[in-house]
Amino acid sequence: MSLNCPFCEAEALTQVTYTHAVRAGRRMVEVPDCQQMVCGNCGETVVPLTLYEHNHERIESALASTPAAVSRGLLKRLREAYNLSQRDASRLFGAGEAAFAKWESGQSEMSDPAALLVQCALQVPGVMDHLAALAGMRLHTPSGGRHEADALGRVQRRSAPVRAEAEVLAK
Repeated sequence: MSLNCPFCEAEALTQVTYTHAVRAGRRMVEVPDCQQMVCGNCGETVVPLTLYEHNHERIESALASTPAAVSRGLLKRLREAYNLSQRDASRLFGAGEAAFAKWESGQSEMSDPAALLVQCALQVPGVMDHLAALAGMRLHTPSGGRHEADALGRVQRRSAPVRAEAEVLAK
């Protein structure tokens, strides 16, 4: 199936692979293997939905493996997993009152320390509970008592590894 160019209507679209640069916090991250269609007639580029989804997965993967980089989508999922307003999430992470709203909308970029703290909250059991205690907040535990990051698919419950470690030490 060939696609016509939406600009010149020529049947001249070719799929090409390119490296996309995306802002991650205050730095740029190169995302290889992104794909788009280029018209051989007029030179315009088009990204159909299937390629958009592929590119989005590549970008999320690149951001996940970049130190001090947290995507807007991940910030929103973390906040929603705990049923936190943007204002409460800002308070929990010790940021300005509107910080989460600005980070999620892309109006401002997270500092590297703030991004590292969010990554710790996602990956280290107990960090969200500790931050809530420091902020004097009561935290909604997502997914019926599982660890916060587990609800986001990042970290498994801590009790099993601790129990296994205790069993190894007892031997």
